[in-house]
Amino acid sequence: VRNRLSNHVNEKGGDFEIKAAEDTMEYQVATLPRPWKEIIEAKNVDSPPLATCPPAAVHTWSDPKSGGTSLSFPLRDSNDGPINKYLVCVIFPGGDLGRMQSSGFAGYTSALEGLFPNWTAESRLELARLLAEEDNVPNTGGVCIWSQALSHPESGVVLVGDAGHGMWPSLGQGCNVALESVSVLADAIEAVDGSVSSGAGCRNVDFSAEPHEAFVGAIALEYDGLRREDAHAAVDLTFEASGAKTRGAGGTRPSRSSSSSQSS
Repeated sequence: VRNRLSNHVNEKGGDFEIKAAEDTMEYQVATLPRPWKEIIEAKNVDSPPLATCPPAAVHTWSDPKSGGTSLSFPLRDSNDGPINKYLVCVIFPGGDLGRMQSSGFAGYTSALEGLFPNWTAESRLELARLLAEEDNVPNTGGVCIWSQALSHPESGVVLVGDAGHGMWPSLGQGCNVALESVSVLADAIEAVDGSVSSGAGCRNVDFSAEPHEAFVGAIALEYDGLRREDAHAAVDLTFEASGAKTRGAGGTRPSRSSSSSQSS
């Protein structure tokens, strides 16, 4: 596992460590061309919790027996239009979706019955046909990344988003956490520019000798002090929520002191 910063540090004779865990869960996505109230059996639509569910709320489903989960999203054609579609993401342990797809739509029927027991039979069959289409290839959720640091002050480089704290999309937090890191970077710039440290301890930095390099390095140091712990916590949360799991066993996050971790 490498990024440009780790390559740069290594070229300079340093050591910059990055640890990663690949998601072994697979997912597929399909969109049903009807609102969710026409997909779920009427008796369930009119009963709690769906009866009080906001129309555009995201729905979650799970089946402990198969290890399958789903995130399902009501969609509109426009911001002020009616909800008229239902985007469904199904997530299963690695290899399961590929085996289902190799058997055609019939390969999905049993798994979808367990995952969506209160859907109409017609809707489950329609979803099975969409998932079985040849071009709907199962994908993995990517890689969770724990970077040793979120900056390298000597190089004036900071890491934001997947470069420093990548995460698979099981909780849909990757973009949110990246945007939060941008906001923290702005706070770090303001803190250093005002000679007030709010995190890593950048007070009394002497910018007179090399003002640009020292200023940028101080920002990088401040940003890492403000952000690293929370960024790692976000990756931990995503990792422990879903992904890197095989049936009956949870994934194991790479130890930050483990000798088997990947260094770059």
